[in-house]
Amino acid sequence: MCSPWCAPSPARPRARISPTAFAQRFDQRIAALGASHDLLVQNEWRGVDLEALTRSQLAHFRDLFGSRIEIEGSRTIVKPSAGQTIGMALHELATNAGKYGALSNDKGKVRIAFGVRPDENGAPRFEMDWRESGGPTVVPPRRHGFGHMVILQMVKHSLGGQVTLDYAPAGIAWTVSASPENVIEPPQEADREFEKRA
Repeated sequence: MCSPWCAPSPARPRARISPTAFAQRFDQRIAALGASHDLLVQNEWRGVDLEALTRSQLAHFRDLFGSRIEIEGSRTIVKPSAGQTIGMALHELATNAGKYGALSNDKGKVRIAFGVRPDENGAPRFEMDWRESGGPTVVPPRRHGFGHMVILQMVKHSLGGQVTLDYAPAGIAWTVSASPENVIEPPQEADREFEKRA
C-alpha cells in the first residue's frame, strides 16, 4: 500500500473528488480551525500553548499519545496567527498520516518536536518537526492539493520562515524554521510576575 503522496497510475487517473467528500473535508478543516480558535478564546487571544494545540489537532488519535505519537518540546506559547496556521498544518499532516501514512497501520509512529534552538550563527530560531516512521513506503506525488498548500505555502508565508516536506521512503518529514519573533508570543506581565515568584 502506498502513501497519500503516491502518484496516480497513468492507467488509472485519479477521480475527481465527489461533492460529498469535498463537503466532508471542508467540514473537517473548519473543525480544525475551530479547535485552534477555542484554545485562543480560553487564553483571551494572548497566544496558545503549542503542546495543547498539537494535542487538540490530533485528538482523534489521543489513545496513541505517549506510545505511537510522541510530542517533545518545552512550554511554548505561540501567537494567535501562528497558532491558527500551525493548527491547520497539523490537521492536514494528521489526516494524511491516519489515512495513508504512519498512523494507517498498527505499528507506525509520529514524532513531533518543537522549541527554540540556535542556528549555525548562534541566532535563535523557532523549529518544529513532524517525522513519521513505520508506515507504508512513501512515494512523491505528481500533483498537489489544498492540504499541500497549507502544509508548505501557508505556513511559510504566515511564519515568514523556511518549510520543507521530505518524501523519504521511510516516512514523511515536515520541518519548520522561523524567527521566534514571528511565532512566539511575548510574555505577558502576569507571566513575568509569576516567573519571578517561582
